[in-house]
Amino acid sequence: MKILMIAPEPFFQPRGTPFSEYHRLRALSTLGHEVDLITYPIGEDVEIDHVTIYRSLKLPFVNNMKIGPSLAKIFLDIPLFIQAFLMMMTRHYDCIHTHEEAVIVGALLRKFFGYPHVYDMHSSLPEQMSNFGISRSRIVFKFGEFMERWVLKHSSRTIVICPYLGKRVEKLHRNQPYLVIENVPVTDDNRVIEQREIDQLKQKLDLKSETTVLYTGTMEAYQGIELLLESAKHVYKQYENVRYVLVGGHPNQIGRMKELTALLGIEKIVCFVGQRPVEEMPLYTQLADILVSPRKDGENTPLKIYSYLKSGKPIVATNILTHTQALNDDVAVLTGNNAEAFAEGTLKLIYNKELQAQLVANALRLSEEKYSYKAYLEKTEQVYRYVENSLHN
Repeated sequence: MKILMIAPEPFFQPRGTPFSEYHRLRALSTLGHEVDLITYPIGEDVEIDHVTIYRSLKLPFVNNMKIGPSLAKIFLDIPLFIQAFLMMMTRHYDCIHTHEEAVIVGALLRKFFGYPHVYDMHSSLPEQMSNFGISRSRIVFKFGEFMERWVLKHSSRTIVICPYLGKRVEKLHRNQPYLVIENVPVTDDNRVIEQREIDQLKQKLDLKSETTVLYTGTMEAYQGIELLLESAKHVYKQYENVRYVLVGGHPNQIGRMKELTALLGIEKIVCFVGQRPVEEMPLYTQLADILVSPRKDGENTPLKIYSYLKSGKPIVATNILTHTQALNDDVAVLTGNNAEAFAEGTLKLIYNKELQAQLVANALRLSEEKYSYKAYLEKTEQVYRYVENSLHN
């Protein structure tokens, strides 16, 4: 099929939704589809077979894009959506595939022109406005729910990235067909990390024989970085041979976290690496002894959790919905949502090698059975088989 994908995101940047879009594109390419991707004029070009990237008009006053809703996003959405309409009107496509608020364009095109429309639902738009503090008005939230119900009605098929969003779809539009496709961030490219690469990275980071605790991801407030650093102080009091490596974050966020490490007196055991290319992430994961996800709140499962499960490393995570949709006590140490409990969970793994091995074995089994790339491809194919059949009926 010939697909127009609309992604109102800085593509590509190493963060949640762009990662999800990248892997969806890879899957569609592997399945033999041809995709024109229209996205923001921000981000790094990536090479994917059968995918052509088109960028909307660059605005002189917008050079970057923070995570979540913003005024800058609205300014970028207007030329993006106009260009998407023009492409749809002047070229032949079999289907529209939309992400986030681009679903409005997809729903309009389906309602008025009958084009099949696949909605890739990464979050609930009205909930996102509330969570990011854009508006807590009940009237605005109700209007957002009305719009969300309307766009679901005008989607041929909806993809949700976690069970929570599936329940959200059922609540808003009971008859809307949807499929849960978890954001499995692995492909069939199984690169083997050599020991010399790990040794070189250890030397670069000045790591020796310490137990290495690794965090990967953004440094937005909901990620719980402050909780992690406060827990590191508690761990260090009981176990000095530990180092924390944090991968991700913008320079200003890292600056604030470095100030916090100084206040906590743990600057010598914490290393901030900043954002790294996606191809380096397997190397950092193999460097670790323990992987952590200290998120404070949220419903959508972080993409990195699926990488963590497949990594062969033990996991510590907060015991909240965002994690427990994919993790349980058989595959990870789940802790209370505070620094003391997170430190206790980390120490539990440090001192118990047998528990580490047991959790890793269970996690690998779960990853292979439920979150394999084969399953990801099969589910993506199922969505497009449904769309293809609708074209012939």
